[in-house]
Amino acid sequence: MQLEQALEEFKKKVPWIDVSLHDWLIVLTHVDEDNWKDIDSAIEPLLKHNNTYVHMYSRVPSQSAIYHMIEKYPNFRYTHVPELLFTKLIDYPNLGNKNFVSNNTEKVFCNLNNRSTLFRKEIFQHMKNKHSDISYLSWNNNHMINTPIQNSHPYYKNFEEEGFLDERWQISYYKNYHYPVTGFIFDIFAETYQESFVGLTEKTHKGYLNGCIPVPFAATGTMRMMKDLGFDIFEDIVDFSYEMETHNQLRMVFYLKEIDRLSNTDLNITKSLNERFAYNRQCFLDNIEKARQKLKWIDEKTQIALNNREIYLGY
Repeated sequence: MQLEQALEEFKKKVPWIDVSLHDWLIVLTHVDEDNWKDIDSAIEPLLKHNNTYVHMYSRVPSQSAIYHMIEKYPNFRYTHVPELLFTKLIDYPNLGNKNFVSNNTEKVFCNLNNRSTLFRKEIFQHMKNKHSDISYLSWNNNHMINTPIQNSHPYYKNFEEEGFLDERWQISYYKNYHYPVTGFIFDIFAETYQESFVGLTEKTHKGYLNGCIPVPFAATGTMRMMKDLGFDIFEDIVDFSYEMETHNQLRMVFYLKEIDRLSNTDLNITKSLNERFAYNRQCFLDNIEKARQKLKWIDEKTQIALNNREIYLGY
């Protein structure tokens, strides 16, 4: 397969990764939420061409498929750039102009479900059975690809949805950071990817922008990554030790147990958290700017590599 053809095939398989070819250097930049545990099957064809070098910059900490390629191919490099989580927000101004969703707190929890997955079903059913009186709950029942219909619930929502504040929040990607309801403390949710690597979407960090406490059911290492990005994850309030369990079903047991403990949280706690919510919002906005700078850094690093071909290719 010719290199040009291999590049086109790669773009079709993983359209969420930006690809640029610079003479002998291929730069892959992972900027979107989509992830794939078998990403090596898409990258390997690029590595089999003579006189080429592939450098991947990703928002995802290195996964087993990546370790495999690093060991097998001397012409492959991988750099974890967590700030790339915020790349798609670079062109959206004034994200920090909204009131905190925890203002005028009336409920302890918010658990919103758009697309059906088994883990979301388990969390939703638990919330509905045990905590519906202290929770905003919704089940929109939109099906993800390959999700069996029998795993779904009927449509459900126990609150009146609040409208978008202005037209900005109706833009497709932008609205992912909008909560349709306010007045709660904890955002309860299952991340899209429950893999052996930390593949995050906006679900995990949008609460830091909006002034609530995210409590994600996500891959082990998620909260460490949030801390590394500078966020106050409220460890004095939430016991994230459930995340240490790598087995998904066992982690769910500990996760639901922590939700039950948090159900006793005093609604007045938010009055003492406003400064911390404000800190997290600024941290979120700072990470957007860092994402912009990281893209410039990748461009600069690419130019340095092109000026040092011998180090990369050996000649």
